[in-house]
Amino acid sequence: MIFGISGTNSSGKDTVAKYLQSKDFFHVSLSDILREEMKKQKLKISRQNMIDFSNNYGQEFGADILAKTAYKKFCGRDKLIISSIRKPAEVDYLHTIPGLKLIFVDLPINIRYERMLKRARESENILSYVDFKSLQEKEMDGTNSQNLSYCKKSADYQIDNSGTVEELFAKIDEIIL
Repeated sequence: MIFGISGTNSSGKDTVAKYLQSKDFFHVSLSDILREEMKKQKLKISRQNMIDFSNNYGQEFGADILAKTAYKKFCGRDKLIISSIRKPAEVDYLHTIPGLKLIFVDLPINIRYERMLKRARESENILSYVDFKSLQEKEMDGTNSQNLSYCKKSADYQIDNSGTVEELFAKIDEIIL
């Protein structure tokens, strides 16, 4: 069983992945692969730097390189989660994998902004709400090469994570059973 996880920033993708890990799924994040590559090159990790690096990396090796890397490295697993899917080429590649199901996680932007501030991930917590919203718009429409609207339309399952964590887990259980 293989799941891809996409969604808006701070929507709960990592929470979904951690829950699936508790169900014996192995998790690989495309963002973590990207961070590893950036650290090798001693580049500062920030959201914008990651986007820029990903774009350059994709131009050099193909826009689906992170998805291909993740799948090829971990494809022998019975239960696999590939998260942080943000680009149409990643979605298109992953949909060629037999049995893969794509989950898209979302909730209202004001709640996501508060969650982003609470998690205080490297360089994210300095974003103002206006900057967060502007970045969201660029990520949705493909302005910065990420196209979450495409990911959402291509998803096999769309999860509204506006409720409690227990409600989120119940929605995941419905999908995996």
